[in-house]
Amino acid sequence: MTVFASSSTLFRRAASALLLTGWVVACGPDLQPEPGDPPPENPPENPQDTHLRHVDNGDGTFTTTVDATSQTEWIGMDLDTRRQESAGTDAKWDVAFQRFHIRTRGGTSGTGGVEVAMLSSVELTQVSQAPQAGYTVDAVDGDDEDTNPDSPFEGGEGWYSYDLATHKLTPRAQVYFIRSDTGAYFKLQLTGYYDAAGTPAMLQFRWGPVQAPAPAELQVNAESSTDWTFLQAGKGVVQVSNPESSLEWDVAVRRTQFRTNGGVSGPGVGGARIAEQTDFPAVQRALTVGYVLDEQRPVAGPPGSGTTAPANPTLNDWYDYDLNTHVVTPKNRVFLVRTARGDYARLRITSYASGKYSVLFTPVPVQPETVKLTVDASDASKTIGVRLGQGTVAALTPPTEGFAEPAVGNWDISFKRTWLQTNSGTSGSGQAGALVAEDTEFSAVTRAAEGPYTADTMLPVAGPPGSGEASGNAVLNDWYDYDTTTHVVTPKARVFLVKTVEGAFAKVRILTYSGGTFTLEYTYSGPGRTSF
Repeated sequence: MTVFASSSTLFRRAASALLLTGWVVACGPDLQPEPGDPPPENPPENPQDTHLRHVDNGDGTFTTTVDATSQTEWIGMDLDTRRQESAGTDAKWDVAFQRFHIRTRGGTSGTGGVEVAMLSSVELTQVSQAPQAGYTVDAVDGDDEDTNPDSPFEGGEGWYSYDLATHKLTPRAQVYFIRSDTGAYFKLQLTGYYDAAGTPAMLQFRWGPVQAPAPAELQVNAESSTDWTFLQAGKGVVQVSNPESSLEWDVAVRRTQFRTNGGVSGPGVGGARIAEQTDFPAVQRALTVGYVLDEQRPVAGPPGSGTTAPANPTLNDWYDYDLNTHVVTPKNRVFLVRTARGDYARLRITSYASGKYSVLFTPVPVQPETVKLTVDASDASKTIGVRLGQGTVAALTPPTEGFAEPAVGNWDISFKRTWLQTNSGTSGSGQAGALVAEDTEFSAVTRAAEGPYTADTMLPVAGPPGSGEASGNAVLNDWYDYDTTTHVVTPKARVFLVKTVEGAFAKVRILTYSGGTFTLEYTYSGPGRTSF
């Protein structure tokens, strides 16, 4: 978490902020940047944008000038491409600048997973690898004079010192390490705030890529047969007094058993899936679909013992067991863990002996996953349910009568021929729902709207008078056009926003339909998130 300054430091920084703002308003017209040569063409090796200028220093670093003079506009920058990006949307940019404020697309400022650490005792040119610890994210605005998020650049003493006598701002000799939204690492040192004409908010900094931190193995003692050992991503082993009500743990271990803080094991939204890669450093981002929740599982014992306990089925498949030698060996596997609060981490078990582990367990940024799914709803006697967060399709049970659906079920939306439902209202006990997005282009829908999301009600069934009613979703059931001449059903060019039973969101469009079989495309946000 961000470390905030003392009250005296806050007073000095608040005063400096007010003086800076007042001085700029009074003197700004005389200190505007003078027009210079037009920017060159934008070569990929050294891009230039309207508010960014880069100079290649020839040693793997760049010196960048940001025109952050606007009182209202934030200038976003993508560190991976060195391009200017709109900071008004939660996409692409890593750091953003406005006057003397700097924020990052992580924490309260966005879903990019951008994190920052600071070292004050190093030379930028001598650093080739990012530190392992000390990373923080943007936090909710604290006790200061502005309403901006409290970013790692402004915590503690902040990135600058301010002279009340001269009204001059001077960058401190500090090196910041930034993990971008792609999981790459960069070093950055602020070097100036004024241009040659004395114009403020013309920020200069020197920066460049660095190697990722060497992953540190955690030593986990879980040899007790009665007590659980708790892990939190980014912190390691933690002490938890009331695990049944706490969000301060993500994974629990006891002997060979694993739990996540979700499902039947905890109050969080935790879960786990297997990563596509087996190389730990190669797992740079977490996809959002396919996390298995904790459930009641049989406890090892003699046949017929019937004992069950909460466990995560995916994580508990972490080892191979040799019946002859009784040796437990970790599988060559990397797991993705959704944490209690809906963030993400990668987990690898590197060694095990009698309840003692060596593990790698570090946070990773999230990448909302887009899935194409085929739903065969051609059998009019069955209702087919889809769980968007799992990417699963299954007939709902118990068997339905007419259009009535079970009050509970592991599903978000369901299909029966052309009829659609959400797990809400008259169709189910969930809190799902749907609305139509304003944009019709799938890629243009980048965030779930606040709502309201329409729940299911009793709707007239298409057909001759007297066909009756059925439970359905009024928004989703307007998904097609019907040609009365050819009897062809054609999906409308619409993007639907669906709220899922776990409180996440998905943008969904129906690509094709033929004889009761749908092809869906959707992007799933993950619990607690609204961005796609």
